[in-house]
Amino acid sequence: MHIPEKIKFLGHEYSVEQVCSNQLDGANGESWYKLCKIRIDKDIPQTRKESVLLHEIVECIDAHFDLKLNHTAIECLEEALYLVLKENKLHFDEQGE
Repeated sequence: MHIPEKIKFLGHEYSVEQVCSNQLDGANGESWYKLCKIRIDKDIPQTRKESVLLHEIVECIDAHFDLKLNHTAIECLEEALYLVLKENKLHFDEQGE
């Protein structure tokens, strides 16, 4: 999966930045729902970047819908979604290919 510089999320455009790990205080990624911003560690493996992007999207879904998911639930959703998409080579585009 290509990590885009921007994603659309519930009517908003989020910037997606790949940054040095020292900007993330030991985390692999972080998101700011109100600022429409996601940051991912640029030095982690590509598969981890992909999974972290999904994690941050789930964090934004949690914030938007006020689901109050605990971090373990968010991590489980991230990992499950990532594995289903990756193992089945699923991707979505406008041509439906």
